[in-house]
Amino acid sequence: MSSRTALLLLVLCTLPLWNISAGAEAANETETMSIYSGGQRVGTSVYTIKKEGDSSEVFEKSSIRIKLLDKVQDINTEGTYHLAGGEVKSFEYEFDSPS
Repeated sequence: MSSRTALLLLVLCTLPLWNISAGAEAANETETMSIYSGGQRVGTSVYTIKKEGDSSEVFEKSSIRIKLLDKVQDINTEGTYHLAGGEVKSFEYEFDSPS
C-alpha cells in the first residue's frame, strides 16, 4: 500500500466531522464505519456526537492495520471536537503508530 493510500484512509476516518452541522440532529448519535482497502477490511472508525442546543461535542476513535513499506503498521487515532454554530471551536487529536 502506498503512503498516498494510507493518507487517504486517515482522511476518510475524519469525513464524518465535516458534515456534523447537517447530520447530527439527535441528542446523542453513535456510528461505526468499517475501513476497507483492496477489498479487505483494514480498520474501524467509531464516532459519537453529543448535541446540546447549538453546540456539539464529537468523540472519534479509529484503528487501522495496513501494510506500508513492507511492514504491517497499526495506526490508532482519537479525537474530541467542540463545535458551535457549525464551526469547530476547539479540538484535541492523538495519532499513535507503535509499530
